[in-house]
Amino acid sequence: MSAIAARLADGRLHLQHGPIDLIIEAFGAADEVEQAYGQATARFGDILPTLVGELPLLRRPLG
Repeated sequence: MSAIAARLADGRLHLQHGPIDLIIEAFGAADEVEQAYGQATARFGDILPTLVGELPLLRRPLG
């Protein structure tokens, strides 16, 4: 299962990986929005394995 990233017709960014499904929109100068979308796409590529790796910590009781 691989992450996918696609631009929607209205310019928003769609990121999907397994059960994670995001539609995001950035605001600002066009070059900064493009840079932000590129950074989001790059980071999102391994988000699911990263979260799965953190599950033992996240499942620990607080206190």
